[in-house]
Amino acid sequence: MRIAISTTGKDLASESSSLFGRCPYYIVVETDSMVFEAFSNPAAGASGGAGVQASQFVLEQNVDAVLTGRVGPNAMKVFQQAGTTLYQTQGRSVEEELQGFMAGELESITAPGASHVGMGGRGSRSAPAPAKPDRSEKIRALTKKAKQLRLELAALMDEIDRLEAEGS
Repeated sequence: MRIAISTTGKDLASESSSLFGRCPYYIVVETDSMVFEAFSNPAAGASGGAGVQASQFVLEQNVDAVLTGRVGPNAMKVFQQAGTTLYQTQGRSVEEELQGFMAGELESITAPGASHVGMGGRGSRSAPAPAKPDRSEKIRALTKKAKQLRLELAALMDEIDRLEAEGS
């Protein structure tokens, strides 16, 4: 089985990304052999339509399932039309997410999240407000998000350096 995982890095120790269309990388794993390949997300910097572009790119990798934090409505539609199942990641390493998937612990994603989340959009206004977290939970969540953003920024800087080096 071929599995694609949205991620912040290029190896199995990398953290899974909560974003689908604008994550820095996808790792595609052949679960029988655990051989994997990392791909830069060609849609990460798209001005619009990142979810659709990213889902089409992932489908071109001949995957059977996708593990991600959340997916927008347009990307969800592309995956549904292709018959590809999506599974909810837990913010762990790619390796841990794969283990959870293989153990049947990941829930399938049956409804999309809000659109434009990766661009800081507000998404749907009809969604219920989440319960207010206590201060320590909020600090943990913000710390985790800051770590993820640092990793994503480092990946973007690496890509810029690579592109600049190619141009020299």
